[in-house]
Amino acid sequence: MGGGMGGMGGMAGMNPAMIQQMMQNPMVQQMMQQMSQNPALLQQMVQSNPMLQQMSQRDPMFAQMMQNPQMLQAMFNPQTLQAIMQLQQAMGGVGGAGG
Repeated sequence: MGGGMGGMGGMAGMNPAMIQQMMQNPMVQQMMQQMSQNPALLQQMVQSNPMLQQMSQRDPMFAQMMQNPQMLQAMFNPQTLQAIMQLQQAMGGVGGAGG
């Protein structure tokens, strides 16, 4: 298990193993659950984070997603994140394909 860079398109450029480790932290799980239930809090976080602001400016689709409460709830749903992680790991061995 493990293995390499896992693709540059990971969540915020993080290593998938690191994300998986974070996801198992009860404090992180609680925070994610609160965010998924409070889209306004999440939007405020995006607006106050320079990295997320830059991503929104560069990628109109990302900006649109970050303003959609249903999308934000889905993104911070622990089951959804686990599924994304599994997909990234499955595709991690295949180099080159990028969005």
